Amino acid sequence: MENKGRVWICCGNDLETNETIKMLDKQDENCIFASRVQGISWRNLRPAIQNLIRRKSKEGSKIYGIGMSDRLLGVDTYNITSTMDTENGKLSSLDVISELLDVKLSLDQLFISSYLKEGKNGVCNLAEKLEIGDSGNAILENIQIRDRQAKGITITQEAETVRAIQNKRQMLDGNVSVIKLSHNKIETIIDRNLDDNLLVLCPNEETFFLGNEKYIKRLEHKFDNESKSKRLRNI
Repeated sequence: MENKGRVWICCGNDLETNETIKMLDKQDENCIFASRVQGISWRNLRPAIQNLIRRKSKEGSKIYGIGMSDRLLGVDTYNITSTMDTENGKLSSLDVISELLDVKLSLDQLFISSYLKEGKNGVCNLAEKLEIGDSGNAILENIQIRDRQAKGITITQEAETVRAIQNKRQMLDGNVSVIKLSHNKIETIIDRNLDDNLLVLCPNEETFFLGNEKYIKRLEHKFDNESKSKRLRNI
């Protein structure tokens, strides 16, 4: 059967998704943004999109899923994830798509790709390779801010995070920092690469701990289950 081209189904709500759609649109590819849910199953897509995929597949199109999981019954789909291990090493979704399209990544996309694969180290290593003066710290911060904006994190929430960090408390002999956020966008904390052990308190009694597991046990011992939530929030 004659190949009718490619269909790309994109899902997600981050910088990676935005750059992917931008790249596909620039090449006039058949790109459908199906959901803001990262990692959504093919089976959970809207029926209209599922029907379109089945029809395009029967016509000979290759169906690629970006940020998708599982498979769609009766359809050969190809899932592309943020990072993929290959014989040539680790590739980001942007690497894979650029190879399929036979186009080169821009410098900005190269840094985003490095961030997807190796986080901060990837950005800094590429900056060092290109002899960029600040070792990529400014580029890293720019990528992280754009990624958070793509996820719907507002400037107000960013500012609230900065104030929360300035007002952080210490406990367990100074080994754990406690930060009270007025929202639940903990990416604003994680991206800033703060102390090794962080207890983050969010609204609606959401609690997150980032750090060494041994301090979780000490926290559980200090705050028994019955009064844990209330006492934690009075720290």
